[in-house]
Amino acid sequence: MDSLRHLFALALSLFFLAACSQPAPAAIAPDAVPRAADYPAMPQNLQRVRVETVVDGDTIRVRIGNRSEPVRMLGVNTPETGAGSTTRECFGPEASDWTKQALAGQTVLLEFDESQGRRDRFDRLLAFVWLEDGRLFNLDLLTAGYAFEFEPRRDSKYQRLLDRAEREARDAGRGLWSAATCDGRR
Repeated sequence: MDSLRHLFALALSLFFLAACSQPAPAAIAPDAVPRAADYPAMPQNLQRVRVETVVDGDTIRVRIGNRSEPVRMLGVNTPETGAGSTTRECFGPEASDWTKQALAGQTVLLEFDESQGRRDRFDRLLAFVWLEDGRLFNLDLLTAGYAFEFEPRRDSKYQRLLDRAEREARDAGRGLWSAATCDGRR
């Protein structure tokens, strides 16, 4: 009889726990990102590289010739993962995982924007990352709600488009803009 009461209490506890928990927002698969308005055409003559590894949501390592180079994506800033000397920010691991799912081992095309400089203070290449299917991955990060729009220097080539993508994700409550995740806070 005692074991039956314990089993009933456990079942009742699990029922209330499930009823009170808030479901996590559904993740958006990298190939199912809503298309941003006025998606840009991919420029010609971009540098084709292979992604060796994904460092975090907005930084990758690529193979250029016989060198491994870090690339910091222009126009976006994903929350920190807490790896190394960084403090973990809300949605950082999710942004990093999403970028890994989309880019790890893939061939991508780099577009440099001379208005932003070629490298940052950490000696990372600064680039827009294009997928072979013609999508601008930096824009996808914002549209899916995995990043904040960020320009380290002056206005970049795609700043207006990136601003609009962030605003659309925020208004739709996607990713880090969802009340169930970060509600737009870091």
